[in-house]
Amino acid sequence: MLLTFTLTLFLLTLLPWESCSQDSKPPPTRRMTRTPRASAAASSSSQGLHAGTTNAKFVTSFNHFSFGADMGHPTDANASVETVTFSSHSDGTDGPEGYGNRVTQQNVTQLIDRLLDGYDIKVRPPGPTTEVMVDILLRSMGTVSESQFEYSMDCYFRQSWQDSRLSYGEFSNISTALLPLGVAVLAKIWKPDTTVYNGKNSYFHDITSPNKFVRIYRDGRLVYSQRLTLRARCPMQLQKYPMDTQRCPLNLGSFAYTQKDVLYRWKNGNDKAVVLAEDLKLSQFYLLAAVGSNSTLRSSVGDYSMLSVEFTLQRHSGYFFIQIYAPCCLTVVLSWVGFWLNREASGDRITRMYDEPKFPSQCSFTGFFIFQWV
Repeated sequence: MLLTFTLTLFLLTLLPWESCSQDSKPPPTRRMTRTPRASAAASSSSQGLHAGTTNAKFVTSFNHFSFGADMGHPTDANASVETVTFSSHSDGTDGPEGYGNRVTQQNVTQLIDRLLDGYDIKVRPPGPTTEVMVDILLRSMGTVSESQFEYSMDCYFRQSWQDSRLSYGEFSNISTALLPLGVAVLAKIWKPDTTVYNGKNSYFHDITSPNKFVRIYRDGRLVYSQRLTLRARCPMQLQKYPMDTQRCPLNLGSFAYTQKDVLYRWKNGNDKAVVLAEDLKLSQFYLLAAVGSNSTLRSSVGDYSMLSVEFTLQRHSGYFFIQIYAPCCLTVVLSWVGFWLNREASGDRITRMYDEPKFPSQCSFTGFFIFQWV
Protein backbone atom coordinates (compact mmCIF):
# COMPACT_ATOMS: atom_id res chain seq x y z
CA MET A 1 0.00 0.00 0.00
CA LEU A 2 2.72 2.44 0.94
CA LEU A 3 4.64 1.48 -2.16
CA THR A 4 1.61 2.25 -4.37
CA PHE A 5 1.14 5.72 -2.80
CA THR A 6 4.79 6.60 -3.24
CA LEU A 7 4.72 5.53 -6.90
CA THR A 8 1.63 7.72 -7.51
CA LEU A 9 3.33 10.85 -6.10
CA PHE A 10 6.37 10.22 -8.24
CA LEU A 11 4.26 10.00 -11.42
CA LEU A 12 2.44 13.25 -10.55
CA THR A 13 5.72 15.12 -10.28
CA LEU A 14 6.56 14.11 -13.85
CA LEU A 15 3.39 15.66 -15.40
CA PRO A 16 3.81 18.92 -17.57
CA TRP A 17 2.51 21.74 -15.29
CA GLU A 18 2.87 24.37 -18.05
CA SER A 19 -0.38 23.31 -19.70
CA CYS A 20 -2.25 23.76 -16.44
CA SER A 21 -0.72 27.16 -15.79
CA GLN A 22 -1.86 28.38 -19.21
CA ASP A 23 -5.47 27.66 -18.32
CA SER A 24 -5.14 29.67 -15.13
CA LYS A 25 -3.88 32.83 -16.82
CA PRO A 26 -6.25 35.85 -16.68
CA PRO A 27 -8.06 36.81 -19.89
CA PRO A 28 -6.30 39.29 -22.15
CA THR A 29 -7.36 42.92 -21.82
CA ARG A 30 -8.40 45.38 -24.55
CA ARG A 31 -5.62 47.43 -26.03
CA MET A 32 -5.64 50.83 -27.69
CA THR A 33 -2.53 51.85 -29.61
CA ARG A 34 -1.85 55.07 -31.50
CA THR A 35 0.99 54.84 -33.95
CA PRO A 36 2.18 57.97 -35.80
CA ARG A 37 3.01 57.46 -39.41
CA ALA A 38 4.94 59.59 -41.82
CA SER A 39 6.24 61.77 -39.03
CA ALA A 40 9.04 63.01 -41.25
CA ALA A 41 6.52 64.53 -43.68
CA ALA A 42 4.61 66.15 -40.81
CA SER A 43 7.77 67.72 -39.39
CA SER A 44 8.82 69.02 -42.77
CA SER A 45 5.48 70.84 -43.21
CA SER A 46 6.00 72.84 -40.03
CA GLN A 47 9.15 74.46 -41.48
CA GLY A 48 7.27 76.53 -44.04
CA LEU A 49 4.17 76.88 -46.15
CA HIS A 50 5.89 75.51 -49.25
CA ALA A 51 7.78 72.67 -47.58
CA GLY A 52 5.58 70.01 -49.16
CA THR A 53 2.51 68.02 -48.31
CA THR A 54 1.44 67.09 -44.82
CA ASN A 55 0.54 63.44 -44.50
CA ALA A 56 0.69 62.90 -40.74
CA LYS A 57 -1.68 60.05 -39.97
CA PHE A 58 -2.66 58.64 -36.66
CA VAL A 59 -3.86 55.05 -36.65
CA THR A 60 -6.06 53.88 -33.82
CA SER A 61 -6.53 50.12 -33.48
CA PHE A 62 -9.12 48.43 -31.36
CA ASN A 63 -9.02 44.72 -30.55
CA HIS A 64 -12.45 43.17 -30.78
CA PHE A 65 -13.29 40.05 -28.79
CA SER A 66 -15.77 37.28 -29.47
CA PHE A 67 -17.20 36.26 -26.11
CA GLY A 68 -18.20 32.70 -25.23
CA ALA A 69 -21.74 31.97 -24.18
CA ASP A 70 -20.72 30.07 -21.07
CA MET A 71 -18.41 32.11 -18.86
CA GLY A 72 -18.12 35.42 -20.80
CA HIS A 73 -14.37 35.08 -21.41
CA PRO A 74 -12.89 35.92 -24.79
CA THR A 75 -12.24 32.93 -26.94
CA ASP A 76 -10.15 34.76 -29.55
CA ALA A 77 -8.26 37.88 -28.58
CA ASN A 78 -7.31 38.74 -32.17
CA ALA A 79 -10.51 37.92 -33.95
CA SER A 80 -10.83 41.25 -35.80
CA VAL A 81 -9.01 44.59 -35.89
CA GLU A 82 -10.60 47.87 -37.04
CA THR A 83 -8.44 50.84 -38.07
CA VAL A 84 -9.67 54.48 -38.14
CA THR A 85 -7.33 56.91 -39.89
CA PHE A 86 -7.36 60.72 -39.55
CA SER A 87 -5.17 62.61 -41.95
CA SER A 88 -4.20 66.23 -42.56
CA HIS A 89 -3.30 66.98 -46.16
CA SER A 90 -1.90 70.02 -47.83
CA ASP A 91 -5.01 70.55 -49.98
CA GLY A 92 -7.04 71.70 -46.99
CA THR A 93 -8.81 68.45 -46.20
CA ASP A 94 -8.66 67.41 -42.58
CA GLY A 95 -10.08 64.13 -41.39
CA PRO A 96 -12.09 61.49 -43.23
CA GLU A 97 -13.70 62.23 -46.56
CA GLY A 98 -16.67 64.61 -46.22
CA TYR A 99 -15.36 66.15 -42.99
CA GLY A 100 -14.98 69.55 -44.73
CA ASN A 101 -12.20 71.80 -45.90
CA ARG A 102 -10.20 73.39 -43.11
CA VAL A 103 -6.95 75.17 -42.63
CA THR A 104 -4.93 74.02 -39.70
CA GLN A 105 -4.19 76.51 -36.99
CA GLN A 106 -0.48 76.18 -37.58
CA ASN A 107 -0.81 77.10 -41.26
CA VAL A 108 -3.00 80.11 -40.47
CA THR A 109 -0.51 81.38 -37.90
CA GLN A 110 2.36 81.00 -40.34
CA LEU A 111 0.33 82.70 -43.05
CA ILE A 112 -0.51 85.74 -40.90
CA ASP A 113 3.07 86.05 -39.72
CA ARG A 114 4.31 85.92 -43.28
CA LEU A 115 1.79 88.52 -44.52
CA LEU A 116 2.61 90.92 -41.70
CA ASP A 117 6.36 90.51 -42.13
CA GLY A 118 7.50 93.91 -43.39
CA TYR A 119 3.94 95.31 -43.41
CA ASP A 120 3.88 99.08 -42.77
CA ILE A 121 0.70 100.06 -40.92
CA LYS A 122 1.44 103.78 -41.36
CA VAL A 123 1.06 103.66 -45.15
CA ARG A 124 -2.20 103.09 -46.97
CA PRO A 125 -2.49 100.26 -49.53
CA PRO A 126 -0.44 100.80 -52.70
CA GLY A 127 -2.23 102.23 -55.71
CA PRO A 128 -3.53 105.55 -56.99
CA THR A 129 -6.66 105.67 -54.78
CA THR A 130 -7.99 103.36 -52.08
CA GLU A 131 -11.72 102.82 -52.56
CA VAL A 132 -13.63 102.11 -49.37
CA MET A 133 -17.05 100.49 -49.71
CA VAL A 134 -19.44 101.19 -46.82
CA ASP A 135 -22.76 99.68 -45.74
CA ILE A 136 -24.75 100.08 -42.52
CA LEU A 137 -27.18 97.76 -40.75
CA LEU A 138 -29.42 99.89 -38.55
CA ARG A 139 -30.47 98.01 -35.42
CA SER A 140 -32.34 100.74 -33.53
CA MET A 141 -32.77 104.49 -33.24
CA GLY A 142 -32.79 106.18 -29.87
CA THR A 143 -34.22 109.45 -28.67
CA VAL A 144 -34.72 112.28 -31.15
CA SER A 145 -34.25 115.39 -29.02
CA GLU A 146 -35.90 118.63 -30.14
CA SER A 147 -34.19 120.60 -27.39
CA GLN A 148 -30.67 119.40 -28.26
CA PHE A 149 -31.28 119.03 -32.03
CA GLU A 150 -29.75 115.56 -32.08
CA TYR A 151 -30.59 111.89 -32.57
CA SER A 152 -28.89 108.57 -31.77
CA MET A 153 -28.68 105.23 -33.51
CA ASP A 154 -27.26 101.75 -32.90
CA CYS A 155 -25.80 100.12 -35.99
CA TYR A 156 -23.32 97.68 -37.49
CA PHE A 157 -20.84 99.72 -39.52
CA ARG A 158 -19.01 97.76 -42.23
CA GLN A 159 -16.13 98.86 -44.44
CA SER A 160 -14.43 97.00 -47.26
CA TRP A 161 -11.27 97.86 -49.18
CA GLN A 162 -8.47 96.25 -51.19
CA ASP A 163 -4.97 95.77 -49.80
CA SER A 164 -2.69 93.82 -52.14
CA ARG A 165 -0.09 93.44 -49.38
CA LEU A 166 -2.43 90.99 -47.60
CA SER A 167 -3.21 88.81 -50.61
CA TYR A 168 -2.43 85.13 -50.00
CA GLY A 169 -3.57 83.65 -53.32
CA GLU A 170 0.02 82.76 -54.17
CA PHE A 171 0.10 80.20 -51.36
CA SER A 172 -1.27 77.10 -53.08
CA ASN A 173 -1.65 75.03 -49.93
CA ILE A 174 -4.17 77.47 -48.39
CA SER A 175 -7.54 76.60 -49.89
CA THR A 176 -9.89 78.64 -47.70
CA ALA A 177 -11.67 81.57 -49.36
CA LEU A 178 -11.40 83.92 -46.36
CA LEU A 179 -9.70 84.20 -43.00
CA PRO A 180 -11.94 85.38 -40.12
CA LEU A 181 -9.64 87.12 -37.66
CA GLY A 182 -10.10 88.80 -34.30
CA VAL A 183 -9.31 92.12 -32.72
CA ALA A 184 -5.61 91.38 -32.23
CA VAL A 185 -4.91 91.55 -35.98
CA LEU A 186 -6.70 94.90 -36.34
CA ALA A 187 -3.91 96.66 -34.46
CA LYS A 188 -1.37 95.42 -37.04
CA ILE A 189 -3.04 96.41 -40.32
CA TRP A 190 -3.99 99.69 -41.97
CA LYS A 191 -7.61 100.81 -41.56
CA PRO A 192 -9.50 103.83 -42.93
CA ASP A 193 -9.73 106.72 -40.46
CA THR A 194 -13.47 107.11 -40.99
CA THR A 195 -15.18 109.74 -38.88
CA VAL A 196 -18.69 111.18 -38.48
CA TYR A 197 -18.56 114.82 -39.54
CA ASN A 198 -21.79 115.79 -37.79
CA GLY A 199 -21.25 113.48 -34.82
CA LYS A 200 -21.51 114.67 -31.23
CA ASN A 201 -20.88 111.77 -28.86
CA SER A 202 -20.30 108.33 -30.38
CA TYR A 203 -18.69 105.22 -28.92
CA PHE A 204 -17.79 101.61 -29.64
CA HIS A 205 -19.31 98.58 -27.92
CA ASP A 206 -16.84 96.50 -25.93
CA ILE A 207 -19.05 94.20 -23.78
CA THR A 208 -18.06 91.46 -23.22
CA SER A 209 -15.23 92.03 -25.69
CA PRO A 210 -14.69 94.66 -28.41
CA ASN A 211 -17.45 94.17 -30.98
CA LYS A 212 -15.13 94.17 -34.00
CA PHE A 213 -13.80 91.67 -36.50
CA VAL A 214 -11.95 91.60 -39.79
CA ARG A 215 -11.99 89.13 -42.67
CA ILE A 216 -9.23 88.78 -45.24
CA TYR A 217 -10.00 87.25 -48.65
CA ARG A 218 -7.56 85.52 -50.98
CA ASP A 219 -7.26 88.52 -53.30
CA GLY A 220 -6.41 90.91 -50.43
CA ARG A 221 -9.89 92.33 -49.94
CA LEU A 222 -10.71 93.13 -46.30
CA VAL A 223 -14.06 93.46 -44.55
CA TYR A 224 -13.99 95.40 -41.30
CA SER A 225 -17.16 95.36 -39.16
CA GLN A 226 -17.84 97.08 -35.86
CA ARG A 227 -20.84 97.91 -33.70
CA LEU A 228 -21.34 101.61 -32.99
CA THR A 229 -23.72 103.91 -31.18
CA LEU A 230 -23.75 107.23 -33.04
CA ARG A 231 -25.12 110.53 -31.76
CA ALA A 232 -25.33 113.17 -34.47
CA ARG A 233 -26.70 116.63 -35.00
CA CYS A 234 -30.03 117.07 -36.76
CA PRO A 235 -31.17 120.55 -37.87
CA MET A 236 -34.91 120.52 -37.25
CA GLN A 237 -37.74 122.69 -38.54
CA LEU A 238 -40.39 122.86 -35.82
CA GLN A 239 -42.85 125.32 -37.38
CA LYS A 240 -45.39 122.53 -37.91
CA TYR A 241 -44.80 120.78 -34.59
CA PRO A 242 -46.25 118.27 -33.69
CA MET A 243 -47.29 117.43 -37.25
CA ASP A 244 -43.82 117.87 -38.65
CA THR A 245 -41.45 115.76 -40.72
CA GLN A 246 -37.73 115.94 -39.99
CA ARG A 247 -34.77 114.97 -42.16
CA CYS A 248 -31.74 114.02 -40.11
CA PRO A 249 -28.43 113.50 -41.97
CA LEU A 250 -25.43 111.30 -41.19
CA ASN A 251 -22.19 112.44 -42.86
CA LEU A 252 -19.18 110.10 -43.05
CA GLY A 253 -15.70 110.50 -44.45
CA SER A 254 -11.99 110.34 -43.87
CA PHE A 255 -10.42 112.56 -41.25
CA ALA A 256 -6.94 112.90 -42.79
CA TYR A 257 -6.97 111.51 -46.35
CA THR A 258 -8.30 113.61 -49.22
CA GLN A 259 -10.28 112.10 -52.06
CA LYS A 260 -7.06 111.65 -54.04
CA ASP A 261 -5.98 109.04 -51.49
CA VAL A 262 -9.23 107.57 -50.11
CA LEU A 263 -12.55 107.50 -51.95
CA TYR A 264 -15.78 106.39 -50.24
CA ARG A 265 -18.65 104.61 -51.96
CA TRP A 266 -21.88 102.97 -50.81
CA LYS A 267 -21.53 99.23 -51.29
CA ASN A 268 -25.19 98.55 -52.22
CA GLY A 269 -25.91 101.85 -53.97
CA ASN A 270 -27.54 105.00 -52.69
CA ASP A 271 -31.03 103.51 -52.40
CA LYS A 272 -29.84 100.62 -50.21
CA ALA A 273 -27.10 102.41 -48.33
CA VAL A 274 -28.69 101.54 -44.98
CA VAL A 275 -30.38 98.21 -44.28
CA LEU A 276 -33.11 98.44 -41.64
CA ALA A 277 -33.67 95.71 -39.08
CA GLU A 278 -37.02 93.98 -39.31
CA ASP A 279 -37.95 94.81 -35.70
CA LEU A 280 -36.91 98.48 -35.93
CA LYS A 281 -39.47 100.77 -34.24
CA LEU A 282 -39.39 104.31 -32.88
CA SER A 283 -41.46 105.69 -30.01
CA GLN A 284 -42.50 109.05 -31.50
CA PHE A 285 -41.57 108.83 -35.18
CA TYR A 286 -42.09 106.81 -38.32
CA LEU A 287 -38.91 106.11 -40.26
CA LEU A 288 -40.09 106.69 -43.82
CA ALA A 289 -36.82 106.40 -45.75
CA ALA A 290 -33.05 106.28 -45.50
CA VAL A 291 -31.45 107.44 -48.76
CA GLY A 292 -27.70 107.71 -49.27
CA SER A 293 -25.65 110.02 -51.44
CA ASN A 294 -22.04 110.81 -52.42
CA SER A 295 -20.57 114.27 -52.24
CA THR A 296 -17.34 116.20 -51.81
CA LEU A 297 -16.50 118.17 -48.70
CA ARG A 298 -14.36 121.15 -49.66
CA SER A 299 -12.07 122.72 -47.09
CA SER A 300 -8.97 124.89 -46.97
CA VAL A 301 -6.68 121.85 -46.76
CA GLY A 302 -8.25 119.86 -49.60
CA ASP A 303 -11.32 118.07 -50.89
CA TYR A 304 -12.61 115.08 -48.95
CA SER A 305 -14.86 112.28 -50.14
CA MET A 306 -18.04 112.21 -48.05
CA LEU A 307 -20.92 109.78 -47.76
CA SER A 308 -24.29 110.99 -46.54
CA VAL A 309 -27.51 109.26 -45.59
CA GLU A 310 -30.70 111.16 -44.83
CA PHE A 311 -33.25 109.68 -42.43
CA THR A 312 -36.78 110.91 -43.03
CA LEU A 313 -38.72 110.92 -39.74
CA GLN A 314 -42.43 111.67 -39.47
CA ARG A 315 -43.76 112.38 -36.01
CA HIS A 316 -46.59 110.34 -34.49
CA SER A 317 -49.45 112.82 -34.25
CA GLY A 318 -51.77 110.47 -32.35
CA TYR A 319 -49.81 110.85 -29.13
CA PHE A 320 -50.14 114.63 -29.17
CA PHE A 321 -53.84 114.51 -30.07
CA ILE A 322 -54.52 112.35 -27.02
CA GLN A 323 -52.20 114.10 -24.57
CA ILE A 324 -52.59 117.77 -25.63
CA TYR A 325 -55.30 118.50 -28.18
CA ALA A 326 -58.10 116.38 -26.71
CA PRO A 327 -57.66 117.69 -23.11
CA CYS A 328 -57.51 121.30 -24.33
CA CYS A 329 -60.62 120.93 -26.47
CA LEU A 330 -62.51 119.21 -23.64
CA THR A 331 -61.56 121.98 -21.23
CA VAL A 332 -62.87 124.63 -23.63
CA VAL A 333 -66.13 122.73 -24.16
CA LEU A 334 -66.69 122.36 -20.42
CA SER A 335 -66.20 126.10 -20.00
CA TRP A 336 -69.22 126.67 -22.22
CA VAL A 337 -71.51 125.17 -19.58
CA GLY A 338 -71.55 128.59 -17.98
CA PHE A 339 -73.89 129.80 -20.74
CA TRP A 340 -76.71 127.59 -19.38
CA LEU A 341 -76.39 128.78 -15.79
CA ASN A 342 -78.41 131.63 -14.36
CA ARG A 343 -76.73 134.98 -14.80
CA GLU A 344 -77.28 135.92 -11.19
CA ALA A 345 -75.62 132.68 -9.96
CA SER A 346 -72.10 134.02 -10.32
CA GLY A 347 -70.85 131.83 -7.47
CA ASP A 348 -72.04 128.70 -9.22
CA ARG A 349 -70.37 129.75 -12.42
CA ILE A 350 -67.03 130.30 -10.68
CA THR A 351 -67.39 127.05 -8.75
CA ARG A 352 -68.15 125.24 -11.98
CA MET A 353 -64.92 126.48 -13.47
CA TYR A 354 -62.82 125.30 -10.55
CA ASP A 355 -64.61 121.94 -10.43
CA GLU A 356 -63.50 121.08 -13.98
CA PRO A 357 -60.96 118.24 -14.39
CA LYS A 358 -57.35 119.20 -13.91
CA PHE A 359 -55.85 119.13 -17.36
CA PRO A 360 -52.53 120.57 -18.47
CA SER A 361 -51.92 124.15 -17.47
CA GLN A 362 -52.15 125.56 -21.00
CA CYS A 363 -55.62 124.03 -21.37
CA SER A 364 -56.81 125.53 -18.08
CA PHE A 365 -55.58 128.95 -19.09
CA THR A 366 -57.34 128.63 -22.43
CA GLY A 367 -60.64 127.79 -20.76
CA PHE A 368 -60.16 130.58 -18.21
CA PHE A 369 -59.66 133.25 -20.86
CA ILE A 370 -62.65 132.06 -22.89
CA PHE A 371 -64.74 132.13 -19.70
CA GLN A 372 -63.66 135.72 -18.96
CA TRP A 373 -64.36 136.76 -22.53
CA VAL A 374 -67.88 135.35 -22.32
